[in-house]
Amino acid sequence: CGSMDEAYQFLRGRAALIDPDERLRLAEWCKQHGLREQSLAEYEAASRLRPDDTRLREVVRRLREALKRPATAGASLPAE
Repeated sequence: CGSMDEAYQFLRGRAALIDPDERLRLAEWCKQHGLREQSLAEYEAASRLRPDDTRLREVVRRLREALKRPATAGASLPAE
């Protein structure tokens, strides 16, 4: 892959996107590799697949808040 986004697209293309656990693994991979927006999108997708998971809804809420703040060197997304 030529970039992290290409790597994400490759992994996403191989993931079972109807499986919330797969979406969560992909979200974590994105978070570990600095793909903030993609991580949020995957957490949101997992949350839609698990609508009763309050912990997951809270993670999505915190990630949305974190993305409203400008990214700075060394800044990371909040932990689950």
